[in-house]
Amino acid sequence: MIDYEKFDLNKEVEKIKNTQYSCIDFFNWYGFKKIICELYDLNPSKYLGARVFHSVFLSEYELYLKQSIEAKTPVLCNRLSQVDYLIKKGRNSKNTFATGGLFPLYRRLKNITQNEDAKGTISFPVHVSRHCDITTSYEEYIEKIKKLPEQFQPVDVCLHWRDIENGIHEVFLKNGINVYTAGHCNDPDFCDNFYEILRHYKYATCNYIMSTSLLYAMEMRINVFIYGDEETERKNASGEIYGMTEEEIKEYERAHIDTYNKLFPKYPETEIKQEVLPELTYIMGLDKQSSKKEIRKALLKQKIKNYIKMKTYPIMSKYFANK
Repeated sequence: MIDYEKFDLNKEVEKIKNTQYSCIDFFNWYGFKKIICELYDLNPSKYLGARVFHSVFLSEYELYLKQSIEAKTPVLCNRLSQVDYLIKKGRNSKNTFATGGLFPLYRRLKNITQNEDAKGTISFPVHVSRHCDITTSYEEYIEKIKKLPEQFQPVDVCLHWRDIENGIHEVFLKNGINVYTAGHCNDPDFCDNFYEILRHYKYATCNYIMSTSLLYAMEMRINVFIYGDEETERKNASGEIYGMTEEEIKEYERAHIDTYNKLFPKYPETEIKQEVLPELTYIMGLDKQSSKKEIRKALLKQKIKNYIKMKTYPIMSKYFANK
């Protein structure tokens, strides 16, 4: 886990570049294995496995439908509505669960809160991914955040690992902006790193209306705001992955933008609106979850299955190497 006060960007950049990417069941993404072991009182093991979703999805389109329905491992969703959706589409109800948002549940378990002396603003610039690209001017965005009033200063940035790989951190550094990162998506300490950075700031911002990082900040009751998004465009190629039609993609984008516009203040507003908190709780699945006992039972059962497979078929050992 990183130490904010002793953060070494060069060290973290090298670590990201030397980390091997793996998306087996998404179980090793963003520290989920560590989180799940903590939440469900499980011993870390390479035999553990489940299909976990790395984002707080607003819709059911994003559940990678075919793969999720056919997955042999337990499927862990955020909300019960997503569980119901998968079951209606043919998923086995005995192996499909709603955990609630894993990041906020882990934060609460570890009692991670905003520092009393928190100051300044942490920016989470919109980032590229396997399924979307962005068009933005980092130089123009830097000029904008530098012009924010004194109460928001300093404004530092926390960059996604793919943007670190693409050298975007150099653009901010040469313009005098401090850069942080929570690390590679396969870093087991990712969640701890994320909150270790976030808790030191009074505000959190993004230059694009759809931001999971700001959802997590809001849940932590840190004031957030959207700022500098005029020159930013995200091109989403996820429709082909989700099996969506062109019209469904447009509807999907509109629905998401409308929801985020309702949730997030736009600068100069920064105060969290109390009336949106119930929706935030629902979206994150923090109101109701599946039985912890049943989830733990399913994970232990899958652990035994994986152990048997690995011992029976040695060639499978490579498949489970990262579990």
